[in-house]
Amino acid sequence: MTCFFLSFLLDHESSKCGLCLHNLREKQPLLVHVGKAGGGTIRATMAQLYNVTFGDINQIHLDRGLTKAEALDDRMKIIPLRDPIQRVVSAFNWRHPDGGGFGWDQWDLKSGDWSGRSSEFELYSCFESVDAFAKALTEYHTYCGFVARRSLVEPVGHIGTGYGFYFRHVIPLIPMMKYTIVNISRMEIDLKGIFPSLEQIVTIHAEYPRRHQTFLSEQASSNLASFLCDEYYILNQLTKPSLRV
Repeated sequence: MTCFFLSFLLDHESSKCGLCLHNLREKQPLLVHVGKAGGGTIRATMAQLYNVTFGDINQIHLDRGLTKAEALDDRMKIIPLRDPIQRVVSAFNWRHPDGGGFGWDQWDLKSGDWSGRSSEFELYSCFESVDAFAKALTEYHTYCGFVARRSLVEPVGHIGTGYGFYFRHVIPLIPMMKYTIVNISRMEIDLKGIFPSLEQIVTIHAEYPRRHQTFLSEQASSNLASFLCDEYYILNQLTKPSLRV
């Protein structure tokens, strides 16, 4: 596989339009909560701004993608942006049973109850590290190779719920969507551009034991770049300056 979009710079200049405060009060934006792209922090920050609970924020997360009706409605869509390879590395570590975040490390591979998480059980039974996982993507004659590839195209934890999961049904509609993006590398700047009254972001899920185990060999990086080509394509569409509000 050859990916033609890897040269696109993800640290692009973010939207400077902002959202008027009176409009925010009238209609809350819709957060397209792409896993491990900073959506939790965006959601917590919005909850503080609106003085509501974390669960009261309008979002799409994990269960489905954006519908055509949602893509074309008049609500502002907030889309977190993160390099797809970095997002997958983070997603692998986030739900790892050995040092994952947010309590996922309570899932013991040998004795834990993995009900409803059989695909993740297989994933972490096959791979101790994200480097091993990424290398196995080109192993076409092993079951663990199949498990690795499956995790990128099915909603296995957060790994397979990337930009393709949320936008695959609405890609042709992107030029007509009303949206703005928040780059994880400049989150506070972008959020203050959207919410002018914001003084400080509310950071959550900042540290967990697995977070910094991010080593990828050259082969692993190359494999991920190839298999995530569609993810880069969608980001290319979303970040065309002429399309964003």
